[in-house]
Amino acid sequence: MADAIIYRSRIDAWIAIALGLGAALPLVVVFPAALDASGPAALIAFSTAVLPAVLLGWLIRGLGYTLTRKELRVRCGPFFWIVPLETIHAVVPTRSPLSSPALSLDRLRIDYGHGNALMISPRDKEDFLRELGARRGAIARYEAAAYDPGRQGPPVRRYETHKRRDSWDGTRA
Repeated sequence: MADAIIYRSRIDAWIAIALGLGAALPLVVVFPAALDASGPAALIAFSTAVLPAVLLGWLIRGLGYTLTRKELRVRCGPFFWIVPLETIHAVVPTRSPLSSPALSLDRLRIDYGHGNALMISPRDKEDFLRELGARRGAIARYEAAAYDPGRQGPPVRRYETHKRRDSWDGTRA
């Protein structure tokens, strides 16, 4: 078992296009005005054009998940999360569009600590789950979810720890 394994994020094409347009639009609209301006106006226009592209590039280029022997480290540009492996309660596949350090809707929701959750989208989910299970010590017990006839596609899979956490009112969750 390697000390640390780095997983890159899976990237959905439509998210890549949307982020590319979000970075290019200020350059196309404001950059020509920056070239015509002079003095402080040129600096402000140039900053307005370039800053969004640099920030989006930093977020995308700096997005990765590092699995060490004791923790999962998630970095997304200037943002980072450290999740101790022993605090992970469940890892559940999801397609939630909520904001998260993931460039795909093919995500894993990691429930950890006391009500915390983080969604990630590693490129190789099966390898990530296998390695997480090996490092966590049987965290990835597989359960097939009940088949929902109205749902499109294969049944949802749920990965959950053997240790169950207590809910907020003291009963077993």
